[in-house]
Amino acid sequence: MFGSRLELELGMMNDYSVVRVMAAILVAGIALVTQLWTARPAGASCAVPSTVADAIERTPVVFLGTTLHTADDGVRAQVQVKTIWKGDLPATVEIVGAVSDPRPNVWIEDARTYVTGTEMLFFAYRDDAGTLRDTACSFTQPYSADLERFAPSSAHPPPAAEAVAADDPPRHSNEWRLLAGAVAVLALSVLGLWAFRSRRTAAR
Repeated sequence: MFGSRLELELGMMNDYSVVRVMAAILVAGIALVTQLWTARPAGASCAVPSTVADAIERTPVVFLGTTLHTADDGVRAQVQVKTIWKGDLPATVEIVGAVSDPRPNVWIEDARTYVTGTEMLFFAYRDDAGTLRDTACSFTQPYSADLERFAPSSAHPPPAAEAVAADDPPRHSNEWRLLAGAVAVLALSVLGLWAFRSRRTAAR
């Protein structure tokens, strides 16, 4: 009788320990998902031109445009070009606010993020593959009437092209990250439940 009671108490202790372990796993999984979803790069440390005029002189592509869509947590944007100050551009461009393409859960130093619906004066360049790029170190900024005085006499609108609807889906999406996080939490929950049931079965 004493032995049976001791076994029962040990079984209850084991069950309690498994519950605590499962709870810890769930908390760790949720914390990991939250970290992956909300992580952002540290503030950039840049050497930028001192004036708008200097930035125009040093930057190969300068244009006024409105952000239509964003993806990759704002690092990639589709922009409707309004006025070309420097360079050759179509009516709609995709710009990446980093020196390399965003990767899952990897944030690039000095990356710039964009906000849908914002009119901006973009200072950009093209890499060897022809991708239009920008960084947090550029002179890119929200457009204001004060900037109009810096527009060169050669500024012109882009070639006519079919407009892109503002509600079109972006070319790239990060919804998979939220889905992956949910799957990870679910997998950890199932693993914890399996361990819990296995310990209970062994205790009996």
